[in-house]
Amino acid sequence: LFYESQTSAYAALKIGEVDFIQGSLTYEQILDAEEDSELCVAAYSENGMMEFDLNNNYTIQRYPGVRNPLHVKEFRRALSCMVDKQYIIDEILKGAGALLNVPITVNSPSLWPECALPENYPWKYNETRAEEQLVLAGFVDTDADNIVNYPVDWPGRPGQPNMDPLIMWVRPEDERLDAGRYLADQLDLFGIPYCVLYCDPMWPSPLDDRDYHIYTGGWVLGRYPTFLYYGFHSDFWFPYGSNYVTGMNSSNLPNYPIYDTLSRAVYYTDSIASSKEAAKTAAEYGWCDQVFNIPLWSYKSYVAWRKTMPGAVNMFGYGLDNPYQFLNAYASLGGSIRMGTIHAPHVLNPLYSTWYYDYAVLDRVYEGLMMINPY
Repeated sequence: LFYESQTSAYAALKIGEVDFIQGSLTYEQILDAEEDSELCVAAYSENGMMEFDLNNNYTIQRYPGVRNPLHVKEFRRALSCMVDKQYIIDEILKGAGALLNVPITVNSPSLWPECALPENYPWKYNETRAEEQLVLAGFVDTDADNIVNYPVDWPGRPGQPNMDPLIMWVRPEDERLDAGRYLADQLDLFGIPYCVLYCDPMWPSPLDDRDYHIYTGGWVLGRYPTFLYYGFHSDFWFPYGSNYVTGMNSSNLPNYPIYDTLSRAVYYTDSIASSKEAAKTAAEYGWCDQVFNIPLWSYKSYVAWRKTMPGAVNMFGYGLDNPYQFLNAYASLGGSIRMGTIHAPHVLNPLYSTWYYDYAVLDRVYEGLMMINPY
């Protein structure tokens, strides 16, 4: 059964219209479900990533001919140093998250490079270092009006005028709303102008034509680190493509040919061991050096289901939305088990669908149980 939001899906669970819902509970819903004698509640760690996506492309359509500040790695590093990820987890998520520094699931820590571990990450929260990186990039307030100026002879904006506002698209349907507001406050602190826009959870997407600077994104990473390839390799930088981050340079050539080679070795490999080593090398270059985007957190999630559905399978990394759940669970009162989705599918296409909502349906049809060993 399709619902328009996570809130309406949970309301359907409460009144017995569905047996379980897609996705996780909010903090308030966890407390509510624990008090409901008709519901069971359990936790799991997700294989997902919430992030601040940064458009690395040389320019964006909103400012034709003007070099994008996020094309400069020191500027991206500065943004990363402005973000206190632990604050977001503690205050916005109420502790229901695990800190991410690379787009590799927290359930596979052996794939992380040493430099991405929380104690080692070079671009963790540090406002002094953020200021230093802005200075290195040439972005300083030269006219004392509390707005950062472009560097001297900046392409498309000669004469050191004030920076154009960064275009920041914020998703309003979950904690990314407050995370986006937090980032806006941090930009204010450093005198970086911005314009916040709010996008529909489904369509149209500001990413399709790459006309953005910052986007509050979210991805399902999967068990293996293949997102390093199809999420950031330049082959996937095209309208509607899965890579909307790394971009092109002033000559319209890929910004990061080195990364293309490294990430391809993650996917096209002769063994799991070689893929793991390639993942570490690619992640080190992409996030410990270049800071393609700013991974934030992976949800520590809770799910709920009605006690009239015995046999629920709360799978590590996936929760209830997994093939074993649909084979094992049943309705004790008779009939089919009923899952409530948090949005209708956008398109049901097994080749091109990328939305979580689409796969809630497609995985019931195309899932192969023995593709990989169970956790």
